[in-house]
Amino acid sequence: MGKDKIDIFAILKSGLNTKVYEKLLKQYHLHGLHQQLVSLLKDTREVPEIGMNAHQCSKLKREFTAALSIPLSPPISRLS
Repeated sequence: MGKDKIDIFAILKSGLNTKVYEKLLKQYHLHGLHQQLVSLLKDTREVPEIGMNAHQCSKLKREFTAALSIPLSPPISRLS
């Protein structure tokens, strides 16, 4: 696993403030980066480099996504 991915999970594990995260996403129009984070979360099962097994990783992902008030994926536009 790459160092950037390990660092991201270490930040999430340490308790990322989701309100500040969402504010920064909106303020700097970084919704594309949010989608990359969502993909990273979906694709990662464990992070042994920081002592995170599959169960702990799954729990962290659930807690992080539950704390967000923004959707995990962009809304689907409907054709009229």
